[in-house]
Amino acid sequence: MSRMNSKMLKGSVVLPLLVCGCAMTMPWSRAGQGGASSGAQYPPPQATYSRPYETTSVQDAGTRETDASFTGNQSTLTQSLDNALDQVNRQHAELQQLERKLGESQAELAAGTVRIEELTKALEASNTRVRKLEDALDKWKQDVLGFRDEMRQAEEAEMQALKEIIVLLKGFKRAKEKENRN
Repeated sequence: MSRMNSKMLKGSVVLPLLVCGCAMTMPWSRAGQGGASSGAQYPPPQATYSRPYETTSVQDAGTRETDASFTGNQSTLTQSLDNALDQVNRQHAELQQLERKLGESQAELAAGTVRIEELTKALEASNTRVRKLEDALDKWKQDVLGFRDEMRQAEEAEMQALKEIIVLLKGFKRAKEKENRN
C-alpha cells in the first residue's frame, strides 16, 4: 500500500467520523441549516447508540512512523466520541426514567383528582344535610319558644280567671254574711 493510498484511507475514516460526530450532536432538522428551528425533530429514541467510527485500518510498516500524529489525533477523537456517546446513553436512560416517573406522577394526579372530586361531592352533601338540620333546629326552637309564650298566656288567663272567681266568691261570702246577720 502506498503512502498516498494510506492517507486517503485515513482521510476517508476521519471525515465520516467527524460528520457522524456532528450529526449526532445536532437535531436532525437543523443539520445543515446552520440555525435554530422552532420545531426541532430529534432522531427516534434508541436503547443505546452505536459507535460507527470503530473501524480498523491496515497499515504497513513503512507508514507507521509518519502517521503517529494522526493516530494520536484519531485516538483523541475516538475517546471524545466514546465519552460523548456514553453521555448521550446516560442522558437517554435518565430521560426514559424521568418519562416513566412523569407517567406515574400523572396517574397518581388523576387518581388524586378523582378522589378530590368524590370528597367534594360528599362534603357538599354533608353541608346540605347540616343546613337542613340547622333549619329544623331553628324551627324547633321557635316552636318551643312559641309554645312557652302560649303556655304563659294561658297561665296568665287562668290566673286572671281564678282572681275573678275569688273576687266573686268573696262577694258571695259577704253577701251571705250580711244575710245571716240580718
